[in-house]
Amino acid sequence: MKSLRTYIIAGSAAIALTVFILFAFAVKFLFENNVKENAQRTAAGISRQVFHSMFQIMRMGWAAKTCWLS
Repeated sequence: MKSLRTYIIAGSAAIALTVFILFAFAVKFLFENNVKENAQRTAAGISRQVFHSMFQIMRMGWAAKTCWLS
């Protein structure tokens, strides 16, 4: 016959494991969302910079030599 102490320890271990797994999934979800948002902001900034650079070159007059020197 098992004692009450064994049931308490087993229940505590099960609850601790469940909390740990839930916490790990929450951290993983938040980290992935944060990385995705940061990548999207960075990509948008880079594309804006490339567009403005190309637009400036085209406005001054299009020449392949100008593009390679910029």
